[in-house]
Amino acid sequence: MEFGKLFETRFVNQGFNEDRDVKESLDLGWELLSTLPRSELDRVDDELLDKYYKG
Repeated sequence: MEFGKLFETRFVNQGFNEDRDVKESLDLGWELLSTLPRSELDRVDDELLDKYYKG
């Protein structure tokens, strides 16, 4: 539930004047995914999780 709220408020609802590039969007995506337990991200390759998961 918390992830959904964060995703909607921080990722989807990008401000009209916010000029976020792809790298910033990906970094924010990983930041949000990192709020979930790593064990729940079973469809994400372990190599990617080792590199980007901030847990």
